[in-house]
Amino acid sequence: MKISLAQLSPVPDNFIDNISKHCALAKEAASEGADLILFPEMSLTGYLREGADKFGITVEDERLQPLRQVSKDADLTLAVGAPLSLPDGLYIATLIVMPTGAIKYYLKRNLHEGEDAYFLQGNLSQEPVTIAGKKVWFAICSDINNPKHFYEGVVKGCDIIASSIFYSKEGVSKAHAILQENAGHYKVPIVMSNFTGYVWGMDSGGKSAAWNSKGISVLEMAISEEGQYTIDI
Repeated sequence: MKISLAQLSPVPDNFIDNISKHCALAKEAASEGADLILFPEMSLTGYLREGADKFGITVEDERLQPLRQVSKDADLTLAVGAPLSLPDGLYIATLIVMPTGAIKYYLKRNLHEGEDAYFLQGNLSQEPVTIAGKKVWFAICSDINNPKHFYEGVVKGCDIIASSIFYSKEGVSKAHAILQENAGHYKVPIVMSNFTGYVWGMDSGGKSAAWNSKGISVLEMAISEEGQYTIDI
């Protein structure tokens, strides 16, 4: 399976410009034969809490049409981050845009301290999503701090774990250590996409990365690098 890791600096509060960035990176990944392109947590808006309700979207949102079109034209699945509005409230979500036009979603289960004032915890039963014949188990940022999240994905037969995060320069090494340890322990490849640039009042850590089923690093982007890398994993 070929996976592209997208590392970008989001335009604050500018959904349209961020959509354009996503489409450009997705087209680049498609030209390299990617089956899936993974973006960071809340990649369509940039990470936010206060005022997140103003940026909440639904899976029917017409502004997502460019992503649907790229997915269909390139036969590429896009995993993008956004605040998702559901009937019962607002969630931090990964929207999984499929070439069929369908949009599935994963809801963040393990909220970071302070997020629960703005978002609901994702308690829905989650299942791996089949992409290019592989079962992909998704995680969002602080999900990776819960060992049970990895265990559940493995029990449900996942072939790969895809983590969309927002970690600072100071914290990204901790994320790397957690993901590398779990890749080796469960013998499942793990990939991670993070922001670069200044996000939510801090310097994000970049260093989007991937580890194979032996826990060996096979990719690590630079802190300040904006773009995508496609790997066969």
